[in-house]
Amino acid sequence: MKKTSLKDLDLTASSEESYEFEYMPKGKPTGIFISVIGGQSKKVLDWTMAETNKIRKKEIQAQRRGKNQDAEPIENDLEYMIQSAAVRIVGWRGIDEPYNHENALELCRLNAVIRSQAIQESNEIANFTKI
Repeated sequence: MKKTSLKDLDLTASSEESYEFEYMPKGKPTGIFISVIGGQSKKVLDWTMAETNKIRKKEIQAQRRGKNQDAEPIENDLEYMIQSAAVRIVGWRGIDEPYNHENALELCRLNAVIRSQAIQESNEIANFTKI
């Protein structure tokens, strides 16, 4: 039986390497390729924890003031999803505009399919595991 090193099981490290997928609405090839890092990467985990901490801090502050916090508007949830997808995108091919974080945010605002696909591919552990 082959032995496996802890390094081989380090999803944080392996998730730092990008994975490229083709944007395929309705399963049709487009020639547009998006590169994402894994959901277990340090960058994605750090962003997720920072955003969660912001939300929790707002809730605690509202409780301390003795106020019930109103429900967050749906626009906040959508913006969270846009930013969650954009933080995972690290490059692309087949899009005229150069990759940068601001353009990744814009792409995720403009295209819900790419946004969803970026999160799905980033969360697919098999895209980033070595064993």
